[in-house]
Amino acid sequence: MVTVARAVLEGHISRLIQRMKEMKGSIQETAPIGIISMDNWEWPQGVALFALYSYYRETGDEGIMENLTRWFDSKLDGGIPAKNVNTMCPMLTLSYLAKRASEQNERYKYL
Repeated sequence: MVTVARAVLEGHISRLIQRMKEMKGSIQETAPIGIISMDNWEWPQGVALFALYSYYRETGDEGIMENLTRWFDSKLDGGIPAKNVNTMCPMLTLSYLAKRASEQNERYKYL
């Protein structure tokens, strides 16, 4: 069994998270929903958001929570997109944020 020092693992995770936050549509995508950029409210982004939330729950890293809150704040300004199987994926993370933030932020209270 291979073991990895915690500091090395945390370094890899930190770089992964940073790159995930910076992902933009820098390549020509063929998928109409945009699977590369974190600017979309779709299934791939929802999976990434829930991974970040899971990491926050594991570590308590408030920087992750701040990033998630900023992401949802920017998206909610434009309203929640029409519901379909793909657009529901980000709602999972939003539901956890709403539960956590309902007393701290009126915006999430009635979601």
